[in-house]
Amino acid sequence: MITVPISFQSDSLLLDGSIYLPDTDLAPRATLVPCSGYQGFNCFYPHLFAEALTRQGFACLGFDYRGFANSEGERGRVVLEEQVRDILHAIEAVKTFDALPDSPLGLLGWGMGASNVLRATAQSSQVGAVAALNGFYDGTRWLKSIMDPEAFSTMLTEVEEDKRHRAQGEASREVPTFHHYPLDPNTRTNVAVELESLHNFGEPVQLRLTESILNLSQDDLLAGLTGTPVYVAHGQNNHLHPSAEATAFFAALSEPKSWYEIAGAHNDFMYKDHDVFHSLMDDVGAFFGTHLCS
Repeated sequence: MITVPISFQSDSLLLDGSIYLPDTDLAPRATLVPCSGYQGFNCFYPHLFAEALTRQGFACLGFDYRGFANSEGERGRVVLEEQVRDILHAIEAVKTFDALPDSPLGLLGWGMGASNVLRATAQSSQVGAVAALNGFYDGTRWLKSIMDPEAFSTMLTEVEEDKRHRAQGEASREVPTFHHYPLDPNTRTNVAVELESLHNFGEPVQLRLTESILNLSQDDLLAGLTGTPVYVAHGQNNHLHPSAEATAFFAALSEPKSWYEIAGAHNDFMYKDHDVFHSLMDDVGAFFGTHLCS
């Protein structure tokens, strides 16, 4: 894989990223934009996806959302709608780099990034197909599924108090990274092993993140996807984003759509030498090949 450092503007912020190209003389089949999940970084999962997908002949563009790694932006401010705008600007950036082909474009989102790429797809006429992996698709429904009623009620109170303070000109309150994003034991183990050493991983986040998650509606997602090929993959033992969250979304999708059950949990298979990861990437590549390259 050939890696070319890049940068591009998103709402006057300079975002840091990479172009990933197949190590071959053949022109790339299409361009894919793999997008991070919560607390994700281009150097990890987007890079991991690009390693697998460039071997299948795709070009990729990976980047760090605003406020992460070397991208500009306020640290701790994580808002879904703003990350969607970063993806939309990444789509525009594809056109400006000579190394990327003037060919069909697809989006791939991981975890919290799954809903981001679906929303970006609904707002861009340039996306020919989109893949959502191990995501959640209705914020309130998801948080209710992983929190007991008392914790959910306390969370709502914290969010409403934060909104009132912001209305009075105060800053959004910062909380620990996983304050309202509680990790199950399996996911926590893999996060500790693979991600905690990354630059500015695990820093405090503003409570406005939780508000933006609660505002994520499955009905709003579905409204903008009619006619676009959508791929949904989900871990059969995923306890961070329970599988019922993905199956409910997939059932409500219109055709064309594709479903893939991952023989794993949330991130226990996300290693370049793991057979489950390779099987998933083969299927993802076949999906994009069918809908972007045929």
